[in-house]
Amino acid sequence: MQAFDPQMIGEKAVEIFTDREAPRAAFWAIYDSMQENDIEVINYYGIGGIGKSSLLKQLQKELKEKGNTRFIEYSFENKKQKDMVLFDMSRQMMEKCKGLQFPIFDYAFEKYHALIGEKHLGKQLLEKENVLSHHLVGSTVSVVGQFVPFVGPASAVLSEGAKAISAISKKYEQLMGANSKFYKEISETDSAQILFRNLQRYFAIDAYIYFKDHQDKPLVVMLDGYEVFVNRLEKGDKAKSDDLWLREAGSLVMSIPRTIWVIAGREKLDWDETMLPQNHTHLIGDLSETDAEEFFVNSGIEDKTLAKELYDLTKGTPVYMDLCIKQYRNLCRTNPFYQPCINDFGKNTEEIAIRFLRDMTIVEQGMLYLLSCMPNAWSDVYVQKLAESLHYDFSQNEYRLIKEMTLVEAIDAADQRYRLHETFRNIIFHQIKEDERVRILKGVKDIYVTEVATGNVRQSEFQYLFMSLMEILTKHYEVLECSAEDIRKITWAALKHCISCGTDFFYFDQLESMILKNKNQDLERNYVRCEEMYIRSLSYFDRDQEALDKAKEVYDKMTALGKEDTEAMRVAEYLYGWQLFMTDQYAESLKVLEEAYKKLEITKDVSYECKKNIYNS
Repeated sequence: MQAFDPQMIGEKAVEIFTDREAPRAAFWAIYDSMQENDIEVINYYGIGGIGKSSLLKQLQKELKEKGNTRFIEYSFENKKQKDMVLFDMSRQMMEKCKGLQFPIFDYAFEKYHALIGEKHLGKQLLEKENVLSHHLVGSTVSVVGQFVPFVGPASAVLSEGAKAISAISKKYEQLMGANSKFYKEISETDSAQILFRNLQRYFAIDAYIYFKDHQDKPLVVMLDGYEVFVNRLEKGDKAKSDDLWLREAGSLVMSIPRTIWVIAGREKLDWDETMLPQNHTHLIGDLSETDAEEFFVNSGIEDKTLAKELYDLTKGTPVYMDLCIKQYRNLCRTNPFYQPCINDFGKNTEEIAIRFLRDMTIVEQGMLYLLSCMPNAWSDVYVQKLAESLHYDFSQNEYRLIKEMTLVEAIDAADQRYRLHETFRNIIFHQIKEDERVRILKGVKDIYVTEVATGNVRQSEFQYLFMSLMEILTKHYEVLECSAEDIRKITWAALKHCISCGTDFFYFDQLESMILKNKNQDLERNYVRCEEMYIRSLSYFDRDQEALDKAKEVYDKMTALGKEDTEAMRVAEYLYGWQLFMTDQYAESLKVLEEAYKKLEITKDVSYECKKNIYNS
């Protein structure tokens, strides 16, 4: 028998592995028929690990091979906020489209980050991209160096940001062209929240100005991991509104002519059929038997009987097929003259993953245990912190080798974020002994609570940390306790970032979902603490009626629970009474606050802060 050659796997096998004939043909049919001003959307959806990302990479490869094409790609797995999603997309477009600039968006983007006090981000972008020199006549001077980080009250940050913006505005007055009205509009806007809300509009205006005169070839925009972006919240219709800035009438998708939007995710997009025709949605399933067996053969498994048996075992699911190839190569390396048989791979897909794990070193196994307990998207720095805190052996070399496996996907090179294939991750997670699994999860929670509470990071990084923490606490609520002190730290950090950045208050929606799910803990106190910060955020932006509505909701909910002798009830009364006062309903306000004052005597374990707030009111 001929010895196994580890180099025999080649490009042909890779092409077959990523092959999806029908969805690829659908893409190219649309691409080749695109006319001026056409806008098309294609949706690829399917379960995790089925090969959606591989399909997008294959389409990118084919676009490169075709030549004279332009495309960009973005993965929502990195959990970035809208402003950074747009910024990343704009830089990719500028790189692929000669002469394309985003002066209107850049001005709004820079002013927004000045208003929220992100000196390091604004300065970094100006130095890296030289944004002002792209658009200003004879000027390459960076004035964003005046921006200050968030180190004190939000009003101080806004004041310093306004000074820096004044200097920037003077520079932008020199801009030439017919779009001066947009620069005037941005210059006259002093609300970070309004600028944030309009970022996609400014992006679309810049893009339209360029693409209306540059329609010689289609632009392809590929968006992966879309379910992370859309389903960030878990509260009914709110989950469906996260992407309105991208898909609603007059939105980004509908504003750039001769563009194909290729959107991949686990769920079928629930978009209007005028935007997404039924025949433009494609379920990505397992590989066909013919394609799967051909892949095995071209990967070095010359025994066609074994190839057929491996297809029956894996059902054509790419992630398990890839593990079988790795297991086959490991067996042949150990004994080049051994002919592996189907019994070497296990009786089901779970055994495939378990045997693959069993053949790894102790250090590699430990690292995979840690990664299976991390949030869906993890960063190098937090993995290393976790390993150190739990006294796990951490080898940079072996960690690098794990990240190079096909089981791991890089989703954000700039922030060094990665994800483990979900199917493999779940199997590994349940291979950890229960006591050790709980210990690791608690270590993950402690690290992310600390990072969120510290909060000394740019807004997009804070959002990643916050959303990752909510993912951990919600997913593992049965074993992870979120104490009142943890809630206090998290809510204060969320309050600070909402006030400083003027963004929508999704932090508190997420906190509320997590707290209500953790019913085995101090539900009432944690719930009210969260809502108190939510109401403070609304009040800060003079959204007094919304603050009153939220305070009334909390008051009614606590009253219905019948917790008359609790601090949570007193706080709910104080919040409602105070918001009545802020909306000029003085008689009602006095009635509620006097009732809270009288009931302090029967309240158990009431804090000094609660007493002080009611006395002062």
